[in-house]
Amino acid sequence: MFERLILCATHDRLIAGRWRFGRLRGIEIFDNQPQGHLEFTEFLMQHHYIPTYLMVDALEEDFHLEVLPHTSGRSRKELLQRKLNQVYRNTTLKAAQFLNRERDKRRDDRFLFVALNNTESLQPWLDALVAQQVPLAGVYSLPMVSQLLLSKLKFKANDILLSEQLSSGLRQSYLHQGRLRISRLVQIPPEAYQKISYFHLVETDKARLYLLSQRLIARDTALRVVVLTPAQDAEQISRNIQQEQGLQCEPIHLVQLAKNQGLPLELVRQWPELVHMQMLARGHRPDNLAPEPLVKTYRMELLRKGLVLSALIVAVLGLLITLLYLAQSLDEVQQL
Repeated sequence: MFERLILCATHDRLIAGRWRFGRLRGIEIFDNQPQGHLEFTEFLMQHHYIPTYLMVDALEEDFHLEVLPHTSGRSRKELLQRKLNQVYRNTTLKAAQFLNRERDKRRDDRFLFVALNNTESLQPWLDALVAQQVPLAGVYSLPMVSQLLLSKLKFKANDILLSEQLSSGLRQSYLHQGRLRISRLVQIPPEAYQKISYFHLVETDKARLYLLSQRLIARDTALRVVVLTPAQDAEQISRNIQQEQGLQCEPIHLVQLAKNQGLPLELVRQWPELVHMQMLARGHRPDNLAPEPLVKTYRMELLRKGLVLSALIVAVLGLLITLLYLAQSLDEVQQL
C-alpha cells in the first residue's frame, strides 16, 4: 500500500526504481533488448502487485497548441477526447494539458496537446506490464514532469529554457509562464563528453534559433536558461552561456537537489532521471497519456482496496457500537 514502482523508459533502456514511504529502496536497469525484456518480465513477477508509474523520455514527441471553446466537467472531457482523436488519429499515448484562458470576449481555453508519435521502443515494456497484469497508474512524459520540478524549485520567469543533461541525452524544454510549450531530445555523441561545456553552448544557441523560427519568442525576449547537469563544471557551463549568448543562465545544483530529496548522490550523477522519478513517487504527477484499457487493472485494484477499506471501517464501527451497548448493559446491571 505504501510502495511505488516508478519506471523510466528511454530509447535504449528502462530504469526501474522501488519506493517505499517516499524513499528510494533500490533500482534495476534493463536494456531494450530481448534479454532485457525477459529480465524485466521476471522482475515484474516479483513486484506485480505494486502500483506502477511509467515515465517516458521519448525521442519522437509532438507538441501542439489548440484553442477550444470554454467548457467544464464532462463536456470538456468529451470535447478534448474528440479533438485529440482528430489530431492524433493513430496515436495511443496522448493527453491535453490546460494552459490558460484567453482574454478576449470569447474567453476560449488554450491547451497543449502532447503525444508520443513512435512507441515502437516502448511497446515491449508495455506488453510485459499488460501480460503480468501490473496495476499501471499512468504513463507520463518526462518534460511534463520537468515542468513540475521547476515549479517546486520556484524558478519564476515568463520564458525559461530548461536544459537537462540526462542519461539519454540533452533534453531542452521551453516553458512560457511556467507551462511547457515544446521540448526536444538531443543525443550526446561519446566524444562530446570531453567538451560538454561547448556542447551545451552550441545546443542552447540551436534551441534559441528554433524558438525564434517557430515564433515562440521574439529577439528581445528575456529568455532565462536553467541548466541541470551531473557535470562537475555546472557553474562554468552557465557562465559560458551567459557570456557568449548574453542570456541569463543559472544551474540547478544536483548535489543539493539530491540531498533535499533524500537520493543517493552517486546514483543521481549516473541516472539524473531519478530526480524526476522521485517527483512521481511523491505524488507530483502531470496529465496522464495512457488510455483507459492500460490503466484498467489499476482502477480495479483501487476499487478492490476501497471495498476492503470500507468493510474494515464498517467492522470497526460495529465493534465500537457493540462495546458501547455492552458498557450500557453492565451499567444497568450494576444499577439493578
